[in-house]
Amino acid sequence: MTYPCESSTDCVDGYSCLNGVCAAEAGEAADDDITGNNNGESGTDPETDPETEDTPQELVTPIRGTLACGDDFCCGIDLEGGLVCWGDNPGGPGTAESGIANQTTSNFDWITAQGNRFCGVTTEGAVECFGGGSPPENKSANVFTRVSASGNYACGIHAEGSECWGYDEPDAPTSLPTLTSISTAPYSACGLDPAGAITCWGSDTYSVPRSKWDQIAMTDRTQCGIADQQLYCWGDLNPLGAQSPVGDTFVALSVSDSYVDGFELGRGLCALTKYGAIDCSCCSTSGFNTDECSANENMDVCDDLPSPVGPFVQVRVGNNYACAMRDDGTVTCWGRGTENFDDFDSYNMEGQNAPSDVIFKTSRD
Repeated sequence: MTYPCESSTDCVDGYSCLNGVCAAEAGEAADDDITGNNNGESGTDPETDPETEDTPQELVTPIRGTLACGDDFCCGIDLEGGLVCWGDNPGGPGTAESGIANQTTSNFDWITAQGNRFCGVTTEGAVECFGGGSPPENKSANVFTRVSASGNYACGIHAEGSECWGYDEPDAPTSLPTLTSISTAPYSACGLDPAGAITCWGSDTYSVPRSKWDQIAMTDRTQCGIADQQLYCWGDLNPLGAQSPVGDTFVALSVSDSYVDGFELGRGLCALTKYGAIDCSCCSTSGFNTDECSANENMDVCDDLPSPVGPFVQVRVGNNYACAMRDDGTVTCWGRGTENFDDFDSYNMEGQNAPSDVIFKTSRD
């Protein structure tokens, strides 16, 4: 991401005007390098190649829960609270636009998606799900504040605590603390309490590199989090390649499964810097070893990043593609999309970008 300048006064501290572009001064590490190594150090010389630097103008205020992407579809909350969707329709024929958006007249405060499932919390506190997984019937409509969907089940946070429902939901510990956020994967879930302490449960849980987090995100056998603006991942399939922290400026993240082709699986991770730039890291397995995820920056999520027109305030990764929301409420997507394992027919999200005439919600006001 580049920012034009006429003099160094147009750039923030630590950056100077070089060849008409704000560039990091000598000795300063780039803010958004999570793809080249695991130490948060840039491999780019800012004096010789300023065009590749993340050159900020001002801090962004990230937002969560107003953009959601599954395997082959995305939805966003517009300024009136309604849903606008694009891509395939989860759990049924047609498109997401003709499916999800036409199956509900509710306004939403929080939305989530994973795999073929979409769930959202309405402004009245009810939960609506598409692609399977209706919420518990014994919960009144005004109790939910957050929801997280996985491929098989969903979990919600409400005034009385938290609970999961659906198929193969993991059994939560009886002493589960009060949670302010929750993230789900097919066979496991993790939540954060008000102090940021993490609790995980289910069959695929791992040694967590630290005890407190600002936010977390997870998918099958892969867990990631941000703490003190540093990015970590852990689990069997790690797109960062290690549990070592990366960078010191990240404020939002998203991770997803990716079907690279008929013999390779992968993981795509995108993170948002405090200045609104996006960086992504990817790994893929092989048909001979599906338990080892090796760095693969040629995957579409990492190889085809969006244009430098930003800054961005939210990013969501789908199945070999991603979408990001700018601070003006517009959304852009990139990547190839997924490939169906059964018949290898391509589901291409590249040609199903977010509608250009819609402004999406970028605050909790």
